[in-house]
Amino acid sequence: MRTNAPGGANTSLQINANVLTKSDTARPLIIEPMVVDLDSIRPDNADRKWDFRLAVKNISRENVKAHLVYGPTSLMDIEIPDKEIKPGKERYIELGFDERITDTLFTKSVTIELEDSAKTRYTIPIIKSRRWGPTRH
Repeated sequence: MRTNAPGGANTSLQINANVLTKSDTARPLIIEPMVVDLDSIRPDNADRKWDFRLAVKNISRENVKAHLVYGPTSLMDIEIPDKEIKPGKERYIELGFDERITDTLFTKSVTIELEDSAKTRYTIPIIKSRRWGPTRH
């Protein structure tokens, strides 16, 4: 290594470093999709039920259990996994929509909280911005 030390003096350089790994802000769960856009998943058959599933995968090393903190139950039925999710395993949040949403526009969300020391919360936006009911053109 060359330095600009005066007179070509013998100079030493010591570097102390701590390697930091990038933290995973999704921990302990990955939820997919993180946004439910109902306009993109509209069933072709008007009589088909609007059941929708969000995959919830535990990427931590501990069992995880969640419960519903908030959800617009007047617009949808919401089922949160009632059992612990083991590390590396996946369960589903089930959302059930029906004719109540056909002619309704909304931006809502579902919030779950984990039974962990940090009381970790996840909020999943749910969007419907087009009308499909009798007023549809």
